[in-house]
Amino acid sequence: MEYFEKVYKGLVKSPLLKSPDKIIVHTIPDVSGSGKCKPYVEIVNGVDFDTIWDNKNNINLKAYQIYEMPPPELRSKGQQTPVQKMTIEISQKLKVSSDLYFRIKHKGSFKNKLICRFALNPAFVENNLAVLTRTDVDPDSVGKD
Repeated sequence: MEYFEKVYKGLVKSPLLKSPDKIIVHTIPDVSGSGKCKPYVEIVNGVDFDTIWDNKNNINLKAYQIYEMPPPELRSKGQQTPVQKMTIEISQKLKVSSDLYFRIKHKGSFKNKLICRFALNPAFVENNLAVLTRTDVDPDSVGKD
């Protein structure tokens, strides 16, 4: 609402440009059934659906899977098991302002499989951070009431 108010009042003259830096995924999916995942990201323009950026041909796709100790607040509650975390760096400095679609896919030997997808407009991302839950990124797999 604040953004629209600023546009309406003429305080914002043009769309805000943002530079996506990385995508962090917690709890790495077991896509192949073997406990492995080779994720890559496609960023697609929401206007003409052209691919703006992807890392499909990155040779380090397996290196994204990292285990690290849980944060102190979870360790104090008894969680001592390392947690999974996958960080996908967006290597090319993009300047984006319009609606974007993000697709995270698993690069398989014969076929690529969609892990999740989400859309957002960078103008509405505050503090350069968007936190999404499973419901936000994969609404088709969430059971309906």
